Amino acid sequence: MSEIKQIPLKLKKPVGFFSEYHQAELYLSLNGYFTIQSDRQLSKTDRQIAESELKSALQSALTLAAKETDICSFLADQSSFEVISEFMKVCLEDWQQQYGIEFISINPSKVSFDKESIEVIKTFQNMQNNIKQIPVDSWKCIKCGCINDSKFCKDCGTAKPETWKCVCGAENTGAFCTECGTARENIWQCPCGSLNKNSFCPQCGRPRNY
Repeated sequence: MSEIKQIPLKLKKPVGFFSEYHQAELYLSLNGYFTIQSDRQLSKTDRQIAESELKSALQSALTLAAKETDICSFLADQSSFEVISEFMKVCLEDWQQQYGIEFISINPSKVSFDKESIEVIKTFQNMQNNIKQIPVDSWKCIKCGCINDSKFCKDCGTAKPETWKCVCGAENTGAFCTECGTARENIWQCPCGSLNKNSFCPQCGRPRNY
């Protein structure tokens, strides 16, 4: 088999794939070339078929890559398309039998997202940045809804509600646990440190009024 290099690849339409990381459909434009091995000269029809099936394999590879990672960061790595190529080989392994062609790799010279995808990515990044900026011990004012990190609401002055921990482990501010419904007045802490709601501590056996 003789290796044929730099067969042009210019997709007329962006490749769409679902990014689980962004929870959205993204569209990627890609120009470059792909490398194959073939025991014969490729006709124009051969190349058209190859390009169509390449797009499908590329779509599957991108969807797989976007399942557990930020696809933008992934594609920024120069070695990312080595991973993409390996997966595409699996998708195109029947080329050898059907066309006498073996897929080797895809080599992009230009990779870019369309405008809508860029907006989706920017919006997601802004949301992530906003989440990171919220302090861990922040609380939401029950009166105006403002997020605060001090003892009093910065917008309306309402005091931070006192929290209590239920035996189920949930943190609460009201009279009843939001997870299991246990009343706050029934919760007591034993000298051994255990939180309880019954008359006797299940850890050490002490009665509630010990």
